[in-house]
Amino acid sequence: MKTKKKLIVSLIIILAVLILLSCILFLYIRHTGLKNIYVKSHKNDTDKVYVRCIGYSSYSVDVASPDEKAYKGEHLVEINDDIGSNVIKVVFNDCNVTERFSKKYSSWTTYKLGNSELSFMWVYTDHGVAIYIGSDSEINIDDISLIKV
Repeated sequence: MKTKKKLIVSLIIILAVLILLSCILFLYIRHTGLKNIYVKSHKNDTDKVYVRCIGYSSYSVDVASPDEKAYKGEHLVEINDDIGSNVIKVVFNDCNVTERFSKKYSSWTTYKLGNSELSFMWVYTDHGVAIYIGSDSEINIDDISLIKV
């Protein structure tokens, strides 16, 4: 009888631990990915773009080619031309967007960044997420800051 009771208590403890781990994993998955993008103006009349992302394996920040293409569904198409003539591409590998971000910003749609001359759009890639930040004025890669949370 004691053995049966110990077995039941052990199973209840294991079940409680599994439920706790499931909750932690759910919260981690729900809150990882591309969280936010915003711009701040500085005293020297420069705009700095901040990108908040959690849980990516690697990233890159490069100047996009003038004829930059990305997959839209199964088709490779040029990125939005209303984003500007100068475009910076930020890629987060092994990353998604958060639910909150995707509700606020749809993929393949161009959005203005605050009161700046900058615009952005985002798309899924084969390996994660790409954000295109553009303007008709020159953009400096050093004005893009990634915030790891």
